[in-house]
Amino acid sequence: AKFDPCTLMFWASLPSIAFMFLGSVLAEGMEPYRRLAGADPAAQRSVLLSITALCGIACVLNLTQLFVTKDLGAVAGQLIGKVKPVLTTLGGIVLFREVVTLLEVVGFVEVMVGVYVFSRMEQALKAEDERKL
Repeated sequence: AKFDPCTLMFWASLPSIAFMFLGSVLAEGMEPYRRLAGADPAAQRSVLLSITALCGIACVLNLTQLFVTKDLGAVAGQLIGKVKPVLTTLGGIVLFREVVTLLEVVGFVEVMVGVYVFSRMEQALKAEDERKL
């Protein structure tokens, strides 16, 4: 059966929560949870608000990726995923005045050229298929 992106994310989230909690307990023990429970209420609210905000952002990003995969297909979704670090770094340059090395610039150019070449090849193949029909 096919699931819509929201349903798929819901059902994928349940085992993810369980595995992440298990991994957390195995790696760090219960100490982080004890420290949070023993913290003052303002610190607890701050930590829980931060975690909630990060979870919300992660949900939006994951849901967006599921919709992209549904609408464009898995390969196009992967290509869009390759462009994301480029856009993130460009945002860092603009907002935080981060320094970018020549190697990073070369890597970004390679990624963008690869995405462009693939999209052009895909368009040509689709056009050829339409002519055959």
